[in-house]
Amino acid sequence: MSNVAKKDGASYWIRVAIWLILSFAGWLTPAVGPVTDYGMKILFIFVGLMFGWICLDLIYPSFLSVVLVAIASGEPASTFFYAGFSSEIVVVIIVLTTFIAYANKVGLDNYIAQKFLRIRFMQGRPWLFVTVFMLLIYVLGLMVSIYPTIFLLWPVTYKICDEAGFERGGKFSSYMCFAITFICGLGMLSKPFSPWSLVGLNALNTFMGEGFTINYSLYTAYMFIVSMATIAGFLIVGMLMRMDLTPLKNYKVSDEKVTLTHDQKIGAVFFIAYFAMLYAPSLLPENWAVTKLLDQMGLLGVGAILLIFLGVARKKGEKLCQVDKLAQNAVPWQIVFLMVSNAVIGPEISNADTGLIKGINVVFAPLVQGLSPIMFYIVLILLYGLVTQFVHNVVLLAVFTPVALQFGTLVGANPITVTFIGIVILSTALATAGASSRSGLVFANTEWIAPKWAYFLGVLGVVMTMVIYAVVGVPLANVMFPV
Repeated sequence: MSNVAKKDGASYWIRVAIWLILSFAGWLTPAVGPVTDYGMKILFIFVGLMFGWICLDLIYPSFLSVVLVAIASGEPASTFFYAGFSSEIVVVIIVLTTFIAYANKVGLDNYIAQKFLRIRFMQGRPWLFVTVFMLLIYVLGLMVSIYPTIFLLWPVTYKICDEAGFERGGKFSSYMCFAITFICGLGMLSKPFSPWSLVGLNALNTFMGEGFTINYSLYTAYMFIVSMATIAGFLIVGMLMRMDLTPLKNYKVSDEKVTLTHDQKIGAVFFIAYFAMLYAPSLLPENWAVTKLLDQMGLLGVGAILLIFLGVARKKGEKLCQVDKLAQNAVPWQIVFLMVSNAVIGPEISNADTGLIKGINVVFAPLVQGLSPIMFYIVLILLYGLVTQFVHNVVLLAVFTPVALQFGTLVGANPITVTFIGIVILSTALATAGASSRSGLVFANTEWIAPKWAYFLGVLGVVMTMVIYAVVGVPLANVMFPV
């Protein structure tokens, strides 16, 4: 669903004009400091893209950004479109949404929602219900991965909201759907072997030198404490929103027993197999052939294999599932195009030829020099929390962590604490559509997360996390990881 107005009045064409002016302004703006001419073009392409996403649509601003990056770089547009459409997140979304759509087609999402609503000790206790649901999000994010968790729990949340009588895009549905994308990220960073955590920890290992290793069990324990404090904070945010939870409190569970149908049992088998294959590499011995195979296949390969089985499987001589038709209706193309644009513009921002990262360093370096360690931590939290809303967070974690460690040395800061600040705070890139892949999913899901609530919860979630981490995370890191 687009955010563009249904009637294309004068205000619409004014927004179009502003979008185009911003997108092309880099060709008319001279280089500043370390930022090159190419960097100015990329900067304004990004600014125009953000404006287009917010005020117009997700699809055509995304396409224009890719075309303009190609023109600015002098490379064929096909190179960037290929890079965008072949990026892992784009393919993962297509495969996962198709597979999840099958599970929902047979009503597995409804079964899970009904079973969850029927948990006796939570009935009539809406905030207990919300708390348990958030803990489930965290566990799935920790045990499996972000995107399977999102695409599994969003449809379940839709069913719960519809069943209880909550408005689509209202306070509660927006809050719960946002919570899924927010909290599963906490589960992700709690795993020391997740790709996200490893980016930061590898930078720390390189900085500390040979012989240094982080205690992974202690790391997980630390991140668990920080995550629980953050979840508690998000629950308080929900309470302060004064949501009307009467529909959930008064929801009457029917006496009818909820059982799996034959088709749902088949879907459940596929679903369990999917999560089992994803989680198996972390449980089985590393030297086993099956462990190596599943690890090699990863999120995408496992999903593709299950889609193959769905296509081959027959029920009474007929196809169990028309995978092609399922994909046509299941794939959220607005999200796909947004991710294509993200996959193109993100690397270009961090490209050394732009000078943008150097420019950021030049601007912010004077702010940290001469600070006490405590003030350095606070400034770093504020800086990360701000910048990550406009520059892709993966890029920032990879590029900024070594820089922050160098600055931290000058002021006597704990390098482990400095690294953890990056891992935690940069994961909160949820306040703008281009901040991260997860934020793109949030802002594209306009049916269930109203744009005003996406911005409100994104900003509030970031600010809340920054405060909690400054109060809890920083002192705890210094105590648990002294150097």
